[in-house]
This record gives sequence, structure tokens and C-alpha cells, in this order.
Amino acid sequence: MQGKCFTRTWLLGILFASFVGGCELVEEDVLPVSSLAGTWFGAYQHSGVTNATLAIDVNSSGAITAMRRDGTSLGLTGTLINVGGSRFTFLLSNGTEGGLLADAAGTHAGYVDDTGAFGALQKGASAPIGPFAMTDIVGSWSGNSVEFDNNNDFDIAFSGASSASVDNVFSVSILDYNLYAYTGSFTTFDTNFGWFQGMWSGTTLGGSGNMRAYLSADKQFAASWACF
Repeated sequence: MQGKCFTRTWLLGILFASFVGGCELVEEDVLPVSSLAGTWFGAYQHSGVTNATLAIDVNSSGAITAMRRDGTSLGLTGTLINVGGSRFTFLLSNGTEGGLLADAAGTHAGYVDDTGAFGALQKGASAPIGPFAMTDIVGSWSGNSVEFDNNNDFDIAFSGASSASVDNVFSVSILDYNLYAYTGSFTTFDTNFGWFQGMWSGTTLGGSGNMRAYLSADKQFAASWACF
């Protein structure tokens, strides 16, 4: 790949639909839930198709005290629970379940819930989060991946498990168990929300499907979604 490279975090497989076993897990430092205290803000996709901003207020005990979509309160509260490393699950007051996959510093996180919502959040960010360009996702990315089952429970997690080179055309491998490797290209993006979409094609196990990614407001973090 030619072009400028960056050191960032790529979160791969925020919402995998299948379970793959036979892996050796790597011990991780536990990120205390108090590290998440603050207001998280970013872009996400809800109802399967609609881009919007999402703000989440978290206190030092891990309680979600408020959530806002495009600045309007959703009237929801909840609790974050660490389930290992920098992975957190939550249950909202309306019964919605989901998770946050944070970076080691506790300043960025990928968001997903069992309604199909998915996005990238940054602690302390504020509107507007754009504009973005297609070239903002160009670079070399590495980070963690998780799998969710069909109930959006964390089935298995990997430390330092994914890497990607992106120049609109992407190449991705999940390193810890060397099963998934795929290539594809981002063909669509939203300049206001930092949303990228394309298709992947498996180079080890075959298959194909949708690939989506969101960038954080500072463009230093990406959360990606792929369904295998």
C-alpha cells in the first residue's frame, strides 16, 4: 500500500454473527469502569440504516445516566460491567443489551447493541464531528476484535487480534487464530458522520458480505462491523 500510514486502533468484528472456537486467549490488563466516566460522543447507525450522533453520559460507578440521539434525550439509563480487558457489557432501562469495546486508554470505544445499532464513540468529543473524507480511513490499523453471538453476548475475545491496511481497498487479518483473512473495498462514505461501507471477500474461508466502519471525531480510532 502506498500513502501515509498511521498508528491507530482498528476494532474488527464488533458484531460477528457466528462463534469460532479453538483459540488461545491472551491475558489483558483490566480497564476499570471508572475510567469510562464522562460524556461519550460520536456517530452511529441505528434502525439498520440511519446515521445519527450518539451521546452517552457515564458516571464513575459505570452507571449510564443519560443517552441522546442527535441531541434529543432517549430517556434511557443503564449499567456498564467489565467482562474482561477493555470489554464492557450493558443493560439499558428499556431492556436493550449491548457492549462497548474500548481502547486501553479509555478514550475511544466501539458501540453495539442488540437492536443492530453500531458506531464509534470518543470521550469528551462534541458536535460537529465532521467533515470527513474518504482518505481519512487510509492507513495501517491494528487492535482488538470481539465476537458476539446472536444475543449480542461476548462469546470470545482476542487481544491484539486484528490488523488492516486501508487505501479504500482494505486487507484484513485476525492474527490470534489465523482463520479469518479477507479483502475488499470501501465504496461509500458519509462526510458528516465518518461512516464507510463496502464489501469483503474471504481469502481463507471464502464467503462475502458487508463491511462497515466508523471513525471517531478525532479520526484516531475506527470501529468496524462485519458479519461472517
